[in-house]
Amino acid sequence: MPSLHKLFDRAMAGKLEPVEFLDLQWDIVNAELARQRAQIASGPVAESILKNIQVDTAFGGAAGHAAE
Repeated sequence: MPSLHKLFDRAMAGKLEPVEFLDLQWDIVNAELARQRAQIASGPVAESILKNIQVDTAFGGAAGHAAE
């Protein structure tokens, strides 16, 4: 868990930020921010993020019901 080790090191050095995000996938965050800047009303944010990380949101897909 390298993220926790880095967090603890920063805490011990007194260098924690007011808010810390562990393992944040900046490529997904930046893609969503770019999409929002490009299109004012392009649909639900969560759906767009799932699309960016290639999760099938239809029933029976990875984010739908479990395979039977």
